[in-house]
Amino acid sequence: MKYRININQIAMAQLSINLKEAALLSIILDAQGWADREVYKGKPVYYLSKGKILNELPLVFKDKNTVRRYLVRLEQKGLIKRIHDRKTGRLYFEISLKADAWDTYLDEDELENINNQYKNLY
Repeated sequence: MKYRININQIAMAQLSINLKEAALLSIILDAQGWADREVYKGKPVYYLSKGKILNELPLVFKDKNTVRRYLVRLEQKGLIKRIHDRKTGRLYFEISLKADAWDTYLDEDELENINNQYKNLY
């Protein structure tokens, strides 16, 4: 279980995400340091199961379906991309430029630029 969750409230407001989405994004970003890493289409992706998310955030999420819904929300907001490996059944995450800027303050022009880059990628 993760004992502390660091949430950048300014980034949270800029990205228009709620507290549960911010906690989930925080875990996904932290996973870059300890999760299994693969390369997919030339980009790093990280394996993080819904069960692991439940173990890390037991007070935030109660079941895997809720975790899935919040992962979909983060993907719709352009913060992550979910990649399902059909061979292994694993779910990998690609972290967008927008999410990677979590620890930095972005002015409106920078945020707009990142949003435009994300739209052009996918």
